[in-house]
Amino acid sequence: MNEFEKRHKQEIAKRCEDIPRRFQAQYLRAMEGNSLRAAINSGCLDCIGWKTKEVRHCSNRLCPLYMVRPYQTCSRNNRDGHSGDAEQPKQMHVAGGYRNERKHKSEEQNAQKGDDGNE
Repeated sequence: MNEFEKRHKQEIAKRCEDIPRRFQAQYLRAMEGNSLRAAINSGCLDCIGWKTKEVRHCSNRLCPLYMVRPYQTCSRNNRDGHSGDAEQPKQMHVAGGYRNERKHKSEEQNAQKGDDGNE
C-alpha cells in the first residue's frame, strides 16, 4: 500500500467518525467503489445531513441524483428509483369538454391513413 492509499484510508476512517453508526457500513461500501447504490445513498445522505426523511423530501430537482435518490415512496415497483406515478396524458379543451391528448393524436393519425387504414 503506497502513501496515498494509506492517507486515503485514514481520511475515510476519520470521516466515518462524523457519520451516524447506522450509515457507516454503507459509506465504506461506497468508498470501496463496489456499490453504485451505496454511493448514491451515501451521497444523498451526506448532502442532506444523514437524515433519511430529508432525503425523501429533497427538493433539489437540479441534482443529478434526484430521480434515483433513496428512501422515496413509490406506488410502482420501487426498483427504478423514480418517484411518483407515470406522467398522465395531457387533457385538451375541445368543444363539449376535455379530450385525452394521446387519444386525439391517434385519431388524427388514423384520419391521415384514411378509413381503410392505408396511408
